[in-house]
Amino acid sequence: MKYQLEYDKLALTKPFYYEERGEWLDCLQIWLRFSPIFTVPKGDTPIEVPLNLKDGTKKMLSDLVRVAFDGKKFTFENVQDTLVQYEIVAYGRGLTNDNNIHITDAKEFTEIVKKYNQYIEIDTRLQNLAYSWHLLD
Repeated sequence: MKYQLEYDKLALTKPFYYEERGEWLDCLQIWLRFSPIFTVPKGDTPIEVPLNLKDGTKKMLSDLVRVAFDGKKFTFENVQDTLVQYEIVAYGRGLTNDNNIHITDAKEFTEIVKKYNQYIEIDTRLQNLAYSWHLLD
């Protein structure tokens, strides 16, 4: 069974009222899907797999892209001279009254960031809290 790994990048916020939906939010989330394809035997659960780098070290994919928020926009930077490919596959907003992330689209996410950026914590390296996988077959 072939799969690709996906990791979240979480931006914490001061709790704020998102008036467009009548919700209180306390975080925003971006999901990245990385291009390497991994394989497990059919029926096995996909696992997190480190990537072998040119310098002989092993790193988790989540460590190879630094996502930051500078107070106005999110930036994405490959680290350790790697050119790992990834794509943004989902955006989310975290409600203060539950432990779930609610998926949103890129347009709404961009509008939230533009209008409510003063509540988003400036962070040079957003944290990962979760990973998942995307099955290819």
